[in-house]
Parts: sequence; C-alpha cells; structure tokens
Amino acid sequence: MNCKFQATTLLALALICAYFPAESASNPLRCLCINSINQVRFRIVEDYLIIPKEAHCRTTQIILVINYQNSKMEVCLNPETKQGRALVACWDRIGHDITRKKECILTPRKRAAEN
Repeated sequence: MNCKFQATTLLALALICAYFPAESASNPLRCLCINSINQVRFRIVEDYLIIPKEAHCRTTQIILVINYQNSKMEVCLNPETKQGRALVACWDRIGHDITRKKECILTPRKRAAEN
C-alpha cells in the first residue's frame, strides 16, 4: 500500500512538473548580459537579438552573434554606447521586422555589394 501511494505521488509530481515548466527555461529571472563590450566591428556580426527592459532586467540587452576567427560567439553590446543606441534605433525604425533585421548590421561595403 505504501508503495502504491509513493508511485501515485511521484506520478502526480511528474505531471505537475511537465504541465508547469520552469520559469528559467523560457524567461530567465535575471539579465542575460552580465558583461558587455562597448564596440564591435559590424562586419563580423552575423545576427543579433535585442531584449527590451523588463521587470527582471532594468536595461535593454543586445546580444550579438559574431564570427570571430572562424568560430561563432555570443557577446553582449552595451546599449548605452553610440553603436548600441544606433542598433536599437535601427531595430525600432524597421518596426522589429525580422525579415529586415540584417539592414541594421550591414556595413556600407556590404550594402554596396547587395545593390
């Protein structure tokens, strides 16, 4: 009888954990960017993610995916720098349109090559 109770309790806990996923898996309760850099060459930036201010983090977070010496890395860009403000302004200007996302990280040389 005791074994049946333990098995039922374990099954109930497993169902509850499956139904209510951990907060931290999808929405961390702290800033993702602990350290940030002030500048990066946009020619090595492949992608970026801008996370606006939220209750768990008081600053806008800019996460860049860069290709540096043939290895991909994620770095955080300081949103208070000129480059950070320009990237956020461009993201706002294109209306957060993912299909136009690359426009914000194109260097003049890359723009000329695409045209």
